[in-house]
Amino acid sequence: MAATERHLRRRRHRDDPHRPSSASHPPATGAVISFSGVEKRYSATDVALDGNEIVVAGSVFAGSAPSYDFAIARFEPNGELDASFAGDGRQTTDLSGEADRAAGVRVDPQGRVVAVGTAAVPSTQLDPLALARYEADGDPDPSFSDDGLLVSDVAPEGADLLTLSDSSVVVAGTVSDDFLVARFTEAGEQDQTFAGDGEQTIDFNDGADRAWALAPSGDRIVVAGSARTARRGYDFGVARLRADGSLDESFGNGGIRAADFEGHEDIAYSVAVDRTKDIVAGGSAEVARQLDTGILRLQGRGR
Repeated sequence: MAATERHLRRRRHRDDPHRPSSASHPPATGAVISFSGVEKRYSATDVALDGNEIVVAGSVFAGSAPSYDFAIARFEPNGELDASFAGDGRQTTDLSGEADRAAGVRVDPQGRVVAVGTAAVPSTQLDPLALARYEADGDPDPSFSDDGLLVSDVAPEGADLLTLSDSSVVVAGTVSDDFLVARFTEAGEQDQTFAGDGEQTIDFNDGADRAWALAPSGDRIVVAGSARTARRGYDFGVARLRADGSLDESFGNGGIRAADFEGHEDIAYSVAVDRTKDIVAGGSAEVARQLDTGILRLQGRGR
């Protein structure tokens, strides 16, 4: 069966008769927090659940341009900051002295918060992948890369991560215009049992591919993003890896699958796997020069 590909167009008219009225829904609740006194200089990029608690990651302005730090906050179920985490529910981390930005966050099986992103390194003029792991009390975990912080040249950025049952960490990024998936041990070292050297690169069609998201699928790993094709522009790109880091050739075309909506710029920013092992990717799809929401569903073998 062909993949299910649909566009969810944004509604722009308040008088749309098919739009549910606000009276039919209870009011939303939430929390707004500040990491510093500088307005409009902090943002959240990802969220994870720790039991009933909520962990949020992003970046915070560190006081002078272009300095940003990783920012982590943990909330209790009622939306209050969890004071048992870093004293007031908030933790900031400077990895490079310049623009450090967290892109993804997870909680590992031992309750430790792990964040991935990018750290600017002035001496190299590069923005390498960065990882930080925090103990349950919010302090950096010294059992991970000696001080809880890891800056790696395996990729120029980190986009997303997974924490596995053995507390190892899988990260997704982009290197030399290809998808990159790398695995680090619980101690923060590159796992040489994964793809032979700790990292797997994935090229869809010799174009500029970019990985954005990861999802577990049993003992396999699904990575999604954009795949550049000479004829169609950018497509949704999805790949599946075995636990050892090799491409799962039972999926798609040798482990990869590119899906086109209408021949324009289609980019998958998120991915999930349901109970039947079907893969659902979401992102943007350009249709008639308009950027819409694109949803792709693939059966377990990438069809």
